[in-house]
Amino acid sequence: MQEYTEQLEPQTRSFYNIYSLPLIERFLADHGYHDFRYAPFEIDIDLPRPQKKIMGTYTEKLANGRRLQISGPLLMPWYFISARRRTAFSKRRGKTTTPR
Repeated sequence: MQEYTEQLEPQTRSFYNIYSLPLIERFLADHGYHDFRYAPFEIDIDLPRPQKKIMGTYTEKLANGRRLQISGPLLMPWYFISARRRTAFSKRRGKTTTPR
C-alpha cells in the first residue's frame, strides 16, 4: 500500500495481508495443527476517523449496531484464531480431526 501527501508525493509504504479463514486453516493443517477455532473480534468502542487522510483504524457503526473497522481503503475483518499442534504421541495413536 502506498500513501501519498496532499501534493501527491509518495509518503509511506506499508504492507497488509488479509487471508480467508479456510486458507489459514489449510495452512495450519499443512504444518501439523488441528482443532482450528475462530471468533470474530467485535470492537465495542467507536474509533474516530483520522483528521488527515492517512492509514489509521477507525470504526463505522452498521445498522445492526456492530462496528466495522476500516483503515484507509481497507476493511479490517479481525478474528481471534487458535489451533493445537499435533504431538508425536497423537500422531502415533492415529488421532486426527476432520476440518470444519
